[in-house]
Amino acid sequence: MTTYAKGTVHAHSTNSYDGKMSYREIREFLSARGLGFVCVTEHVERLGQGDVDRIVDDCRAHSDDRFVFVPGIEMDCFVVYFLGLERAAIDFASDRSAFDSLRAASSLCVCAHPVKADFLYPPWVLDASDGVEVVNTKYDGHHYLRPGSERLFRRLKARRPHAVALAGMDFHEPAHFSPIHLRLTRPGDLSERFVLESLRTGAFALYRGEEPLDGYSFLKRQAARARIGLMDLSHAVNRRVAASGLRIPRSVKRALRRMMEG
Repeated sequence: MTTYAKGTVHAHSTNSYDGKMSYREIREFLSARGLGFVCVTEHVERLGQGDVDRIVDDCRAHSDDRFVFVPGIEMDCFVVYFLGLERAAIDFASDRSAFDSLRAASSLCVCAHPVKADFLYPPWVLDASDGVEVVNTKYDGHHYLRPGSERLFRRLKARRPHAVALAGMDFHEPAHFSPIHLRLTRPGDLSERFVLESLRTGAFALYRGEEPLDGYSFLKRQAARARIGLMDLSHAVNRRVAASGLRIPRSVKRALRRMMEG
């Protein structure tokens, strides 16, 4: 089916230790919201070779010309994920050997939710990376890019001119769905290869609903960054309150989260 497909990266199914939905359920949920592809990034923790092979096979078994799963793996220890994983022998002898073999078996290596890495990656990781997840809606909210993520992307781009800026939902369950998504900017027959080639060459744009993020005015960008600051403040207050032993009703916490995070 020829289309300007919409989709997202960074999603976890029940093949990850913390995923809540099967591939069939993810497909039904995202398709109903207008998305045509998702790059899964299953946590490498608790996986073996057979599990990795099954992820690749299951992604392809649940894909067709209407919706595509792109198989991938996330490594929290290096704060990266790999997209476009092929069936290959993975060396699980150490974290570094797993990284190297996953990198060789994948199309892209992406710096994931950089705020979790304090925006700091060792040079060898940057030299192996093809992009930065400049928006992770689970950690960055649903408004805009963090300044730290933008600076990291500029640093990577200086080292790796082909690097791309991605947006992901870190999707584990329906509550993680976000209006921020990727939209491919050239038409084509929807397939895993077409999605990966579009991502690799930067033939996509970041959208919030029907509005491209690169179309934001200066004032709108500043307001969106302020919302990220409010979100971080909200999280810091919640951590402080939890550490103090005070109990706040869940309904009050939900209302505050909606007000602060939007």
